[in-house]
Order: sequence, then C-alpha cells, then structure tokens
Amino acid sequence: MKIKRITSAVMALAMLSAGAGALPSDIAGLDTAITVNALTYGDFEYEVSGSSVTITRYTGSDEELVIPSVIDGKKVKKIGAYSFSGRRSLKNVTIPNTVTSIGEWAFYNSGLTSVVIPDSVTSIDQIAFCDCFKLASVTLSDSVKSIGISAFCGCKSLTSVTIPKSVTSIAHLAFGNCAGMTSIEVDEANTRYSSYDGVLYNKDKTKLVCCPGGKESISVPDGVTSISDSAFFDCKSLTSLTLPDSVNSIDAWAFYKCKSLTSINIPNGVTAIGENTFDSCTSLTEITFPDSVESIDAWAIYGCTSLTSVTFSDSMKIIADEAFGYCTSLTDVYYSGTEEQWFAIIIGADNERLKSAAIHCTDGVINPKEEPTPEPVDPTPEPVDPTPEPVDPTPEKQSLSKATVKAANKTYTGKALKPAPKVTLGGKTLKSGTDYTVKYKNNVKCGKATVTVTGKGDYTGSKSGSFIIKPKKVAAKKLTSPKTKQIKLTWTKAAGGVTGYEVQTATNKSFSKGKKTYTVAKASAASKTVTKLKKGKKYFAHVRAYKKVGK
Repeated sequence: MKIKRITSAVMALAMLSAGAGALPSDIAGLDTAITVNALTYGDFEYEVSGSSVTITRYTGSDEELVIPSVIDGKKVKKIGAYSFSGRRSLKNVTIPNTVTSIGEWAFYNSGLTSVVIPDSVTSIDQIAFCDCFKLASVTLSDSVKSIGISAFCGCKSLTSVTIPKSVTSIAHLAFGNCAGMTSIEVDEANTRYSSYDGVLYNKDKTKLVCCPGGKESISVPDGVTSISDSAFFDCKSLTSLTLPDSVNSIDAWAFYKCKSLTSINIPNGVTAIGENTFDSCTSLTEITFPDSVESIDAWAIYGCTSLTSVTFSDSMKIIADEAFGYCTSLTDVYYSGTEEQWFAIIIGADNERLKSAAIHCTDGVINPKEEPTPEPVDPTPEPVDPTPEPVDPTPEKQSLSKATVKAANKTYTGKALKPAPKVTLGGKTLKSGTDYTVKYKNNVKCGKATVTVTGKGDYTGSKSGSFIIKPKKVAAKKLTSPKTKQIKLTWTKAAGGVTGYEVQTATNKSFSKGKKTYTVAKASAASKTVTKLKKGKKYFAHVRAYKKVGK
C-alpha cells in the first residue's frame, strides 16, 4: 500500500539543559523557550563544564551589557549558541577577556551597533553575528584565528573591517551580503591573507576570497588564478568587473545576485562554470564563453532575465539541468561549430529557452526566426469568379481525449479552490471559455482534487486532471516541560480533513543530528509529549500535518 504524504511545517524550539539559549527570531510558533533545571546568574543562564562556564541564554533587555568574567568562582570561557540571538534591545556588549570562543548564532539578529572581540577569543563560529543590521563597527583582536561561515553575513551597516595577523581561516560568506561594506583590510603580518583595493585575497594574491558587498567597480590584478566560492555573493552595487587572463577557475555561487552587473569577461583558461555562478544576475544581457569552457553546471546562469544572447565555442560538451533556467529573454545562441556538433552537446532538462533559441552554427541556423518573404505582385489581376466556393458550416471538431490537463497545487483555505488549468493538445495551449469549460470536484478539503475540462467551439469530449490541496501550516501554541526529560508540544488542530501529524525532534537546527520522528495518526490531536530526552542537550522540534492520498 503506497501512501503519499503532503505536509506543511512550522518550526518550534525546545531547550532541555542546565542552561538554554534564546529563541532565534526566524523560528515561528513560540515566543519563549523551555529550560529545565537552569543555572542562573542575574539575567544569564549558564552551564558548567569542569572549571569553565558557558553562557547559554540571556533573558534581560539591557541596551548596554557587561558579560561577567566569573560565575560561581569559575571563568566564563564561552558564549554559547543562540545565547543572545534576537535580542533587538541590545546595542553594546562588553565581552570579558576570559572568553575564548563565540558560538554559532550567538548574537544573530540582535540590535548590536558595535562590538570589540577581546584578546582571549580565538574562534567566531558560523552565523555568530549574522543579520545584525545595525552593527556598524567590529574590532577583531590579534588572538582570533578562525571566522566561521556567514559569521557577519547580512551586517548591512558595516562599512569596513580589518583582519588581524592571527587569522588563518575565513569561511565562505563570512562577510557576505554586507551591502554597505566597501573595504576589507588585512594586517601585513598575516601569513594567510592579503588585501588589494579593499578586496580580500589569499596571501600571494592568486585567489580572490571576498569582494565587499558595497563595491561598485573592481579590476582584479594580474596573477589571480581563482575566484572563490561566493566571492561576489549578492554584490548588488557592482556594475563593472574586469578579470585578468590569468584566471582559470571560477567556483560555484561566485557572482550570485550581482544584479547590477551588465557584462562579464570570462578568461580563456576557465574550463568549467560552477553551480549558480551567475545565478540571478538580472542585468546581464550577453555572455561569451571562451574556447576553454567545456561544461556549465546546474543553475549556473539561472534567472538572468535580461540575457538575450550567448556565445559558445565548439569545445562545449555538457550543459547541466536548468543551467539556463528562467532566462526569459534568451533568443539567440552563437556557436562556432556545426549543427551536428551542436546536437552532440549533452544538454540537461529545463533548458527550454536555450534549446528553442535561434542556434547560429557555421553551416546553418537551427530554429531560425521566421521572416516573411513578400509575394511577387502580378500587375494583371486574375478574373474573379462571382460564384463563391461553398463553405462547410460544420468543421470537424477535435477530441480532448489526448489533451494534457495540469493545475497548480494549492494550500487549504476552507473555501473551494479553483486553480486555472493549463490545457494543451498537439503542442497548442487551449483557451478557457473559447475552447473548453471547467468543472472541479473534491476541491475544498485536503487531498487530491479533480479538474475536468469539456470541449467547446472547435473541441469536443472531456479530459480530467488533478491537483493536490496541502494542509495549512500548523501553528504551535505552547511548549512545556511537564516532567523531567520531557517536552510537550501543543498546536492548533489543522482543519480540512488532515489524516494526522508528524512531530520531529533533533539536537541541531538543521535536523541532521539525533533526528527522531513521531507520528500522531489522529486528526483531532493537538499535542505530543516526547519522553526519554537527554538532560544537558538542546532540542529542536517541528510539527506538521499530513494527508494520506491514494490507496
């Protein structure tokens, strides 16, 4: 028996430990987190490991805050994950010289305007200060060695940063999407990184690591051979870019969402264009791929809506799925090989705009644009027969039995849902009201709905298709801890004839660790108690409704 489950989820966070972090602002459904047996010191919650303390949560609302260096006679060594996340009232914080690491999501989306990282800190974990929109000043000490993925991503008020000599690792997107940033400087004594014209490079300037998001133009120096993963990620202000001939590698996501970039020169030496490299570069109008490029990965040119022409050499071998997806203006492809060579290129699915464009080959044009040829005019008109040819008033109608009927899936609203179907027959899209009428069945509650079209005008017969009505998002109402090592998640019952609910728990936000799923096969259920949880662990949970479709 096959069961298809259609779901709609909302996330809730359960924290079960000797201390728990704050609820991230992007987690929907609950306003507070649950902490069992928390150790507290003023507005701080914490946990102890040996002789050191980790701050796990701050519950206050101060604008100016000094984090204590000692609690219960033990040094505060770590600012834990999520501990200050979403604290919009917090503007300035003093981190003590005892702290050695700042955990993931620690100050995510907080109201910080400036921060000084003390000499004791060696690591700043992923997303630690991400989306601190008001953060305008960051001072990194000479003790910092590593800066994690997206650590300062989305800090739109940050205009510059200086990398100290101690830093040996900067993960991708560490300073991504910082729209106001125009300069990344590096201490000359740093052995891993360097800076040129405010752009971050590796030490010997062979790899461009990160371009600040506020840069409007950049000329990459000769000698650079590689453009790193996400190096120009979301550089919306960038209008002009020159790459030297020395570049032979452009990594995935390198120019993602460079929406103001109108042209790009790809050096002859680059052999592959990685995934999402020019994704959503909506101002690009044309791209020329040099002889060296042999493959273009998935979504590489996706969403370049202004792109009208592309030039390929006869060395091109593979164009992956959706590489040119949603390039809605693409009309011409210029190819330096023959038509036979063009058809030998492996072109993946969902590249319809590329395939249907006029392909200009050396021996002809595939999909040529039709240009009307004027008929010669005979100056002597032929005599007109005054008797018109008889016209058959009843032309033969076409049957819809072989038509294709598709309708978009919808989310339950409590009302009859009537998505307009797309009806095609023999490659032609038919028109509602002119070619057919529409009726719907089972189109209110969750599950499979039916849409039936009946021929009209030049068409006869009928054909049915289906679409899915998905459950609405389940709103989590309350999270409690009724007993030790338990959590109880309560939600608002879903309407629309759902079959039941799934509750999933895990020990990290991405649900990749310690994941467990519990099925509540009862539509009227509104809560689930999860037992046998481990004390000292932080738990995440989400609930979603599902509907069985089919037998």
